[in-house]
Amino acid sequence: MSRLMHGDAPAAFRAVITTRDVADHFEGGVHEHTHYAGPYGTVGAARAAITRAQKDAARYWRGSRTVTGYPERSPIEWERVE
Repeated sequence: MSRLMHGDAPAAFRAVITTRDVADHFEGGVHEHTHYAGPYGTVGAARAAITRAQKDAARYWRGSRTVTGYPERSPIEWERVE
């Protein structure tokens, strides 16, 4: 899916979100998974994605899932492709 990019922003941001599930049916009782959301045009949007994942975990998983995360920045360098 393409996105319309406005301006010439010097960087793009993504949210790195790690979920940790604690349940008896997992081997060792714990399962961790890291996924990435984005790209976003601002660091605030990446932080909002992390906050939403944390709130969703609190609402729907009731303590059996914890969510942590942090934003990452990547510089954008455009080059012409022939």
